[in-house]
Amino acid sequence: MLARLRVEDLAVIRRADLALGPGLTVITGESGAGKSLLLRAVDLAAGGRGDAALVREGREAARVEAEAAWGGRTLRLGRELRRDGRGAATLDGRPARLMDLREAAAPWLGGGRQGDVYRLRAEGAMAWLDRVEPVPAARAETVRAAAAVEEVRAALRRVGGDDTARRLRRAEELRQAVAEIEEAAPAVGERERLRRERERLRNVQRLAEQAAAALEALRGEDGSGAYDRLAQAAAALRRAAAWDEELAPTAEAVSTLAEGAMDAGRTLARYLDGLAPDPTREEAIAARLDRLASLSRRYGEDEAEILRYAERARVELEQLERADEEVERLRRRLAEVEAAWREAARRLSGARREAARSLEVGAAERLRALALPQARLFVRVESDGDGAVSPDGVDRVEVLFAADAGAPLLPLADVASGGEASRVLLALEAVLAERRPGGVWVFDEVEAGVGGEAAWDVARVLWRLSRTGQVVLVTHLAPVAAMADVHLAVRKAAGADGLPESRVERVEGEARVAELARMLSGRGEAARRHAAEIMATAARERAAGASVQGRSPAEAG
Repeated sequence: MLARLRVEDLAVIRRADLALGPGLTVITGESGAGKSLLLRAVDLAAGGRGDAALVREGREAARVEAEAAWGGRTLRLGRELRRDGRGAATLDGRPARLMDLREAAAPWLGGGRQGDVYRLRAEGAMAWLDRVEPVPAARAETVRAAAAVEEVRAALRRVGGDDTARRLRRAEELRQAVAEIEEAAPAVGERERLRRERERLRNVQRLAEQAAAALEALRGEDGSGAYDRLAQAAAALRRAAAWDEELAPTAEAVSTLAEGAMDAGRTLARYLDGLAPDPTREEAIAARLDRLASLSRRYGEDEAEILRYAERARVELEQLERADEEVERLRRRLAEVEAAWREAARRLSGARREAARSLEVGAAERLRALALPQARLFVRVESDGDGAVSPDGVDRVEVLFAADAGAPLLPLADVASGGEASRVLLALEAVLAERRPGGVWVFDEVEAGVGGEAAWDVARVLWRLSRTGQVVLVTHLAPVAAMADVHLAVRKAAGADGLPESRVERVEGEARVAELARMLSGRGEAARRHAAEIMATAARERAAGASVQGRSPAEAG
C-alpha cells in the first residue's frame, strides 16, 4: 500500500504531504490544476524518467518521497530533480540508483497513464504480458540463458575465435617481434654505454693531448714534476720530524700524496698506450645504436621496456598457440548454452501462451461488467523465427480486439475507441490485481472516453479492484469519484511568490458534494442535488459490493 506521498517544488505544486489509505482514492480538479503531477510524483519516486523542466520556477530542485508498505516492511523511495539537469535517488534514506527504485517498486506498483494503451500495442504488449504468471520465472530463465550465450561469445572474441585469420596474423607478428628482439639481444643500459664509447673515439686526439699534459705535470724533467717535488717534501718533513714529532703525521700525508702521484702517472701512461683512433669500431657502434633505436621505436622506450615487451609477447603467443584448443572448447560450450537458451525461449513462449489464454478468459468477464458484453479479446503470441539470441525470447506479442461478436479481431490500437481501449486496459489490470493482491494500482484518467451508464460500470470495476489492494487515480467522472473511499481535490491559485500554486485537500461531506457538482459542470442547488443523488447511489453500490465480497478496504489493504 502507498501510505504517504510528499511533494516539494514540482511544477505548480509548492508543497504537498498526503497520507493515503487502502481502498479507492480519487484525485479531481480543474484542467491544469496539477492532478496528474501527483501521479507523476509517484512515477518519479518509482524510478521513472525525470525532467528538469518539472522543477518549479525560481527553485533549484524538486523533491518527491513515497512511503509504501509491502512484504511486511516499509519502503521509502526518494527522488530529487535539479534545475541543472542532475538528480539524486534514495532508497530507505540511502543513496540509490534509479534501477534500485524501479526494482523496489516493481513488485507492488501497477497501472497506467492517461490514454495508456501503449503497453497493449505490438511494441509494448510483451512487457505487459510478461508481468503475468507463469511468465516471470520463465522470462528470468531466458534472461540468464541469453546472458550465458553473450558471455561465451565475448570469450570467443577475446581469443579471436570469431576471426581465425586475425588471430593467425597476430601470432605471426608476435613471433617476428620475439625473434627480432632475441637476435638483437639488447642489454639494459647498453645504449648509454655505447654513446659514451663513441664520444671517446670521436675525441681521441684531444684526450691524448690532455692525458700527455697531465702525465708531464706529474713526472716532469730534472725533478720538476709533481711526484719528485712531493717526494722531496716528504723527505724533508721526515727529517724535521726527528726533531719535532708533531710533523710526523704531515710527513706521512705528503708521502701518501707522492705515492698517489706515482700511481696516477703509471695509469696515465697505460691509458696513452691504449689510446688510438678506431674508425671500424665507430662504425660498429653507430650500426648497433641504429638497431637499438629501431627496436625502441616499435617495442619500448629503452632496453628494459623492449625486454618486457618481448616477455609479454611470448606469453600472448603461447596463449594464441593454445587458442585453437580454447576456441574449440568455447565453441562446444557455445553450442550448449545456445541450446539451453532456445529451450528456455521455447518454455517462455509456452508460458506466454498460457498466460494469454487465462487473461483472455478473465478479461472477457470484466469487459461484460464494463458494458462491452460482446467484446472479444485475443492476445496473440507468435515466434519471429529469426533465431537471434535475446532476453525476450523469440516471440512477438500483440493484443487483438473486436467490440462486437461479428467483427473481426484486429490490433487494439487500430480499432478500439478511446473509451473501449480504456476499458480493455482496466479489465486486464483487474485480472492482474486478483493474481497479485495487495498491490498499488495508479491510473491517470483510465476511464477517458467513457460516459453515460458505462461510467458506473467503470466505477464498480475500479471499486472492486480496490478491494484487492489500493487504487489511486485521477478521474473526471463523478460516479467514479463518488465511489471512492478517499477524495482529494486539487485547487490552483496564486502563491505567495506570485506564481500559480496548487494545493491538495481531502474533501468530505458537503465539500465533497460541492466538488462532485463542479465535476458535473453544474451550478446552484440543482447541481448539488444531482451530486447528492450520485453520492447516495454510490453508497448503495458500495454496500451491495461489500455484501458480495465480504471485505472492507482496510481488510483488503
